[in-house]
Amino acid sequence: DILSLTLLIAAPAFASKARLASLQGARQLVDLQTIFINPAHINMLGQYITLEMGAVGTAAEGGFVRKLDSGDKLLVYVGHQNPLGNFVVGDVRTANGYLGQNNPLEVIYGTGNIGFGGSISTLDDKKNGTKEATLVAKFGMDNGPIKWFAHAKLATAEKLNAGNTDKITAPAVFLGGTYKGETLLYYGSVHAGTAKNEPGATTTTTDIKDLAVVLAVVDRSMKIDDNDIYYGAQVDIVSRDVGGAKITGSRLPVFLGMEYNVSSWAVFRGSVSQNFLLGSTKDETAVNTDDSGIANNATVSAGLGLKHNNLVLDGSLTAATTGQVNGNTFLANASVTYNF
Repeated sequence: DILSLTLLIAAPAFASKARLASLQGARQLVDLQTIFINPAHINMLGQYITLEMGAVGTAAEGGFVRKLDSGDKLLVYVGHQNPLGNFVVGDVRTANGYLGQNNPLEVIYGTGNIGFGGSISTLDDKKNGTKEATLVAKFGMDNGPIKWFAHAKLATAEKLNAGNTDKITAPAVFLGGTYKGETLLYYGSVHAGTAKNEPGATTTTTDIKDLAVVLAVVDRSMKIDDNDIYYGAQVDIVSRDVGGAKITGSRLPVFLGMEYNVSSWAVFRGSVSQNFLLGSTKDETAVNTDDSGIANNATVSAGLGLKHNNLVLDGSLTAATTGQVNGNTFLANASVTYNF
């Protein structure tokens, strides 16, 4: 049974996508997955092999980090999808009927207090007349209390449309960082991009502009030895201009979370978040262009990390969303990590 299983396994110092999902708003984390945001985080972690389970082509991923003879770190990873959208709009290519990322490969190198690397994917499906290419270059630096990162992105795609070839080109930049005080951590980021959608059947080109700003503050003053308790708030402001018509959104989520070391072999994680007072979305490209409010969205997430020697099993507790502890599925978004 489940209890017998957990007694054989034991608690990770860090984990996976399940950990991030279980700890909403936890911008203080340095984790296997935060390397993909700030490559400098690779220097703060050890050697490991990690396997993320999930839907084929969209959630399944895995790779390794190893220490080189020089003392530097190298990450090689497959399947990680670099997000090109936000809570209102998705990847500008898929939003216009093109292909998104396919089978990306990511390599990151860490030395001293910096990390750099990139992600690449490409697909040329001549049978169906579709093509995509995605290139993301990344850099990150850890200056003690200040950690910052910068990404440069170039996404392209093509598709056949009634015998003509439609094309889209979408460059973008993603900049951000954190400042850690005694008990407060501040986070800020901006994602800005442009796109040019060129239908092959006409000479009409649609110019698209994207902007997303995130500001957050996390208070960890209630943190104790075995329990990292945090709370805070975040502001999200997004905009997509499609040939003069705008899709916009704003929200103010507040959150509370905890990560508790139950024992040397298990760690529990849980959080709750909800939009507070402000927030709306508006789509001027739709038939009805009125503002939409942010409806009930209080979300509880929870997870459990179990460890046996160097092997970590991590997952999200499905009871957090179903309310059923005895459900048919106990852990979701599961991953396995081997530290060596």
